[in-house]
Amino acid sequence: MILLALAAMVPVALAEEPEVRDIPYPDGFPPLEDLLVPLPDGTEEQTVQDAASGEAYVFVDWWGSDIRGSGKLCYPRDVAVDTDGNVYVMDAMNYRIQKFGSNGDFLLKWGGRGSCDGRFSAIVGDIATDAAGNVYVAENGRVQKFDSNGTFLMKWWCLGSGEGQFVTAYAIAVDADGNVYVTDSNRVQKFAADGTFLLAWGSEGSGEGEFNCPYGIAVDSRGNVYVADSSNRRVQKFDSNGTFMMAWGVYGRGDGEFLWPQGIDVDLEGNVYVSDYDRILKFDANGTSLWTSGSEGTGDGQFRYPEDLAVAADGTVYVADTYNYRIQKVSPEGAFLAKWGSDLFSDGRFLRPRGLVIDGVGNVYVADYGNSRIQKFGLNGTFLLKWGSLGYYSQQFQGPSDVACDAVGNVYVSDSGNGRIQKFSPNGGYMGKCGSWGTTGDGRFFNPAGVALDAEGNIYVTDEYLHRVQKFSSTGAFLMKWGSEGSGDGMFQSPKGITIDSHDTVYVSDHSRVQKFDANGTFLDTWGEYGSEAGQFYGTSAVALDALGNVFVVDTKNCRIQKFSPNGTLLSRWGTYGFGLGQFYYPEGIAVDADGNVYVADTENCRIQIFAPPVTAGIAITDAAALPALIPADIDGTPEPGETTTLSVTATGANVASVTVDFSAIGGSPAAVMSDTGDGIWTVSTAAIVPSPFADGAYQPVLLPVNATSADGISNTSVSIPLTVVKNGDANQDNRVTLYDAVYTARHVLGIEGYPMTESVGMVAGGDALSLADAAYLARHVLGMPGYEVLH
Repeated sequence: MILLALAAMVPVALAEEPEVRDIPYPDGFPPLEDLLVPLPDGTEEQTVQDAASGEAYVFVDWWGSDIRGSGKLCYPRDVAVDTDGNVYVMDAMNYRIQKFGSNGDFLLKWGGRGSCDGRFSAIVGDIATDAAGNVYVAENGRVQKFDSNGTFLMKWWCLGSGEGQFVTAYAIAVDADGNVYVTDSNRVQKFAADGTFLLAWGSEGSGEGEFNCPYGIAVDSRGNVYVADSSNRRVQKFDSNGTFMMAWGVYGRGDGEFLWPQGIDVDLEGNVYVSDYDRILKFDANGTSLWTSGSEGTGDGQFRYPEDLAVAADGTVYVADTYNYRIQKVSPEGAFLAKWGSDLFSDGRFLRPRGLVIDGVGNVYVADYGNSRIQKFGLNGTFLLKWGSLGYYSQQFQGPSDVACDAVGNVYVSDSGNGRIQKFSPNGGYMGKCGSWGTTGDGRFFNPAGVALDAEGNIYVTDEYLHRVQKFSSTGAFLMKWGSEGSGDGMFQSPKGITIDSHDTVYVSDHSRVQKFDANGTFLDTWGEYGSEAGQFYGTSAVALDALGNVFVVDTKNCRIQKFSPNGTLLSRWGTYGFGLGQFYYPEGIAVDADGNVYVADTENCRIQIFAPPVTAGIAITDAAALPALIPADIDGTPEPGETTTLSVTATGANVASVTVDFSAIGGSPAAVMSDTGDGIWTVSTAAIVPSPFADGAYQPVLLPVNATSADGISNTSVSIPLTVVKNGDANQDNRVTLYDAVYTARHVLGIEGYPMTESVGMVAGGDALSLADAAYLARHVLGMPGYEVLH
């Protein structure tokens, strides 16, 4: 986000009553297609280079939550306990099983993403143990069996809906005789310990013995089978042959009621434990409620979507607190005892960070989306402060998605779930808001995503679900909007990222492209298309600029960053799917500091990664200049004297092989070759066919990026050459070509009298009055000045 000053917005009372809406939080699991196998643990520095672009960015640091290391968890969905009290966790988003002691001591892990034996390829499944300590894992239409050390023993699987086949495999349990029960689609299947099919029961429905999403299963010491019939909001009890015995539960939050029952287990006394949305419930064998424990939150004894639980022989309950990325240990009476896993909530930790920005003095602000807060850091990652919590009131958030700063350090937060932009002081003091939630109307938002500021302090917001950009004054008053749903120029398909350069050019990341606009929403340019090749995108989430105006785009579902010149020429790209350093898992935010270091919100890895600017291989670029630095545009394809300029740089150092300059901004080649004239000086002459942008009453220089490349393919792209191109014949540089320009040139540039504006001196083209044709003729043929070949 560009850092510019704003005046204070209209303050809003802290006790303002919000409009209450049913907005899901958090927003569910991200898509999981095509993820790579997690890399081994490692902390060594990695260079991430794209050979196609010739640049290299170097990983230098990371901050945030460790969700990948040994003993750390990412979406722990299922848990089981063996007869020795060891705890096995299905660490779903790390595609592995982890084994812990009863107090959370890490013992071992196995797995990794894949479909071969001993690996896992789906995050939906379950885990169970038998009396001998063997571990059964149901996932992706199969059952795998391991010993207690993770050694693969056997498997059975067959995709289908027939007997012994699986559509999927939701949950698994093992009885005292070693028989295995698996919930599959809307039925229960029973197998012998060697995988031999024995029987099945159930079908889709809400009657006795029918199921709708049976996501949990358990077996008691007598062989009775309990099924968490999730979408029917009940528990059903069967004998070992599938004969229906009883059921209990209805929709609700009271005793014996369920919002979404999922995990289920039975203790040695026959008591039944159920995990439900944000709490744990205990019943006797007949469904009588004994106690309820927990509430929604991140504190001890609080839960967020606990998807499974397991009961040890001593009655201790282990809860897979899925969205809190941890296991909680609870007493037989429901009291909190301990926890372990990933720390997402302490100072400096993140839960799915999204937007980030760097202020004028180098502080980094992060929109900690999953924790509904803003965190502030020094450039070295030192935690400074935080503010915000989940809620609808002022200074609360419901999934903040982006953040921007002004020149005095005030902070603007896109509070997506609450449909508003909130403004704060640098220390988190509430200052005001603009916008409100709604699906129609000016100044209303239906998921505001990105936020940015222009030179006047106006606020620009991408409204993702309404497919538009809205612009507000520095006081929060609605000014204008542009865009509608579609793929044409100036239309949007879920726009997210937005940033603004020093000329008030607006860049918007729009699904699989970047679009450029002026400050009034006039379409200027676009680049990109759907795909995974260089310069293509698969879901763009954020965009940022460096000091040279280069554009960095977060290519979210391709798990990479792409860097472009201001006109869309690809300069670099880096990153791959993965969990290692320099890899990304659905990144959604980006910022660039004054030194060119790139900060990436690696969202689903719950961290910020920092990359140093391209390695220059010892190449230094100096003395970048254009002579002259201002030229008229060439309009006939044959440059005349005065319509060309010579660009030059000095490139010295390690074996400079080539130097090119990007003329895209003036209508030329994106890689014009410069000539080595000796002593490290490289030059090229050019004309221009595209005038510079005209803003604030003047032509603004364009930046022409230089790329100096060494023999080993490493580039320095840190320098650009400024050049101003005026309309052909626009002598007084007012963005028009008129009679006044020729007269201005004759009188004020050349000092020649005889061209007053009100006399007929110089009528050479015929007619009764001095005309633009006369002025052009005089300038061209009498004064010998180039740039007046045609009339504009």
